Amino acid sequence: MSLRDDPQGNPGSESCNFSVSEQFYITTMRYSALALAALLFVSVGTSGIAQQDEEGSAPKSPPEKEGRWRERLLESLPPEMRDRFEAAREKAMQDPKLRELRRTAEKAKRDFFKAMRTKMMEIDPALADMVRKRVME
Repeated sequence: MSLRDDPQGNPGSESCNFSVSEQFYITTMRYSALALAALLFVSVGTSGIAQQDEEGSAPKSPPEKEGRWRERLLESLPPEMRDRFEAAREKAMQDPKLRELRRTAEKAKRDFFKAMRTKMMEIDPALADMVRKRVME
């Protein structure tokens, strides 16, 4: 007789004596855990596909000069806070140090994208027409 056989000689039954309701509860919990694991697996797998589609899709048009994040922030603020935010921002942008930093950041951004396009065309010359076309837009 193996360890999994019960005293009546039924092979494969558990040695613990659970009531029918306890066995049902254990079975339900096992299936719940299995269903949860399957759901997690599917959700993680599809989120990876969604990210891959976003990365592989055509580049989105560049945001407006001031940036969309600022517009969303301002829309969420009450009017008096919106006015205070704009006034503080305008005053801050009058600072020569901030103006210079902004010019430097804009130049660095242009230099980065120019270097990126050059390297992409170097890696895959067939992309040259498409890359040049996107620069013109």
